[in-house]
Amino acid sequence: MLSILRFSFHVRLHSLILWVSGVSGVSSSLPSIPDVDQLPGSVLRVLGNNPSRMTLRGTNVYIVGSGSRRLLIDCSDGNEGFVKNLTEVCQRHGVDEISDLLVTDARTLGSRWWTVAIEAKVSSSESVEIPP
Repeated sequence: MLSILRFSFHVRLHSLILWVSGVSGVSSSLPSIPDVDQLPGSVLRVLGNNPSRMTLRGTNVYIVGSGSRRLLIDCSDGNEGFVKNLTEVCQRHGVDEISDLLVTDARTLGSRWWTVAIEAKVSSSESVEIPP
């Protein structure tokens, strides 16, 4: 456990130093990735449309499952482009309901996470249908 904490602290300190010094950031040499991508299995990836030093091209948000009810893994900061992409992807793939929201990192609970939940009709406490 101590080695994990030590590693975590070291990585965070190193990232902070790079961020403050301006060394890291969204590099133009990063390969571009599509805003929406069908991954193997029943997984759709929607890019969060929030590029930064922490998210690189943007937060990776995943819609997992098949059928009209799906699981959402992480959410972006609620920006308009992401909400539009998420809504369009759900409609295009027959997703009527996001049943659950799984948050893997507190950073994805940005100041507007609840906006994403409302605008994309996602609720971590109850299921809400996405209107056509």
